[in-house]
Amino acid sequence: MNKMNKEEKLLYSSKRFDVIDAGENTGIRTKWDSVLILPFTSDDRGLPLMLGVLNERNFFRSGGYALSVISGSPEDEDPNTLSTAQRELLEETGFDVKEEERWYFIGTLTGSKFVDSIHPCFAVDITGIEPGEPETDGSEQERLSKFTLVPANDVISIEDPFISALFLRIFKYVVGMDIYNREDSIFSKKKEINTEI
Repeated sequence: MNKMNKEEKLLYSSKRFDVIDAGENTGIRTKWDSVLILPFTSDDRGLPLMLGVLNERNFFRSGGYALSVISGSPEDEDPNTLSTAQRELLEETGFDVKEEERWYFIGTLTGSKFVDSIHPCFAVDITGIEPGEPETDGSEQERLSKFTLVPANDVISIEDPFISALFLRIFKYVVGMDIYNREDSIFSKKKEINTEI
């Protein structure tokens, strides 16, 4: 946990986070780490077809549920971040994926400029794997969550920004597709883009 400097004032504290007033800015300092996981199925070219998300209880959303990326915090027995991701995937979905070649580290994300947490992110190819029963951590949150696969074409309509961001990263880190450096991309460095109206 970060210590407050003298310009900061503690507005609220809980077991998971502090709300800090830092002069002209108010922000959240988290007290836990979290890893993000996006399972996917792919076609024979490696392109994602379906994405695995949780339909989980969320009292802050209309209807009380929301589609969310799989996330979880490290436990003492986890030797590294990948182990945390593997355990969380098993707990929340029933997919037991130990083969490291199916796992891809796809960078880190932060949820907001007003939150100090940075999340390591993983994608995992679950193509052809049959899930077992989820091994939940016993919490009501996980007990009431339901894992579902959504078509990749529907990602843009999901409100959780982590799902869209991780989906886009699959193309760079998993498929190896870099739209900025492709010859046929409108974003190609080699093309002159006409910006005149």
